[in-house]
Amino acid sequence: MKFQEFVPPLALQPFIHHYAILEDSRESSAGLTECSPPNLCTGLLFYYCLNSPVVVTNGVYDDALPQSFILPQCLLSHHWLYHKPIGMFAIMFKPGKLRYFFPYPLLEFLDRVLPLSDCEDKGLHELEERIIEAKTIGERIQVSNDFLMSRLLRLNRQIDLIDWSLQQLFKHPGTHINDLPLEVKVSERHFRRIFEREMGVNPKSWQKLARFNQAMNMIQKHNFQTLSDVAYTCGYYDQTQFIEQFKFFTQVTPVQFLKATLPITELTAWREDVVDKREIQR
Repeated sequence: MKFQEFVPPLALQPFIHHYAILEDSRESSAGLTECSPPNLCTGLLFYYCLNSPVVVTNGVYDDALPQSFILPQCLLSHHWLYHKPIGMFAIMFKPGKLRYFFPYPLLEFLDRVLPLSDCEDKGLHELEERIIEAKTIGERIQVSNDFLMSRLLRLNRQIDLIDWSLQQLFKHPGTHINDLPLEVKVSERHFRRIFEREMGVNPKSWQKLARFNQAMNMIQKHNFQTLSDVAYTCGYYDQTQFIEQFKFFTQVTPVQFLKATLPITELTAWREDVVDKREIQR
C-alpha cells in the first residue's frame, strides 16, 4: 500500500489540509482489511481505481462506499474491507473548513458518507468526472486547484463564531466547552445549535475528538516520555481518562495503536506537519 500527500497552493492552505492518494495493488480472495480512527478532518474522496467494492463498517454505516463521496465528521472508527486493487484521491479540508465550500446539513451524515451523486451540485459532478478520468496525480491536483480556487473567490472569509471557537479549542485543549459561549456573550443553547449546524457534531463531542487527535499525533511522532505527559498536554484529567478515551475512539490502547498505524489514518487524520510529496509504503 502506498500513501502520498501534497501541500495545496498558498491561497488554499487556510482551508485545505492536504491532497492525498492511497493506492493498494494487492489482491486477496479472503479480503484486505484496514482500520482508521475517527477523523477530525472532512473531505472529498474519489476512487479512480475501483476493481471491487470497498465495504466500510462502523455500526452506523455498514455498506459499500460509492465511487465518490463527501466524508463528514466521524466519531467512530472505521473498518475497511476490499479484495482487489484500489486507487483513491482525497481532498481533505482543515477542521471546520468544508462548510465554506459545501453548505450541506452535515449533522444528518455524522459517521456516514454523503455520495456525490446525491448532491445537486453541477460543479461537483464535473470535478468528480475530471478527477476519475485524469491519468496522473499532477492532473488530479490541478483539476482540484482550479475547482477550489473558483469557489474561493466567492467566499466570505471573515472569522466567524465557529472559526473562533475552533481556534480556542486548539490553543487551549483544557478549555471547558461551556466557557466559550460566555466569552462571546451568547447563550449555551444558541452556541450549540450553530455549532451542530455548521460542524455536524455537538461542541462537547468535537472537543473530545480534537483532544484525541492531538494525543494520536503525539504518539505517532513519539513526542512524549510518558502517557501522563500526553494526557496533561492534551487537556485530560489524568492518564486513566486519556487511555479510556483513546480506547473509546479506536478500540485499542495507545501502545497497540502505535504498532498498527496505517496509511488510511494518515489520509484522514488531522496534524500540523503536512509534508509535500511525503510517501509512506507498507
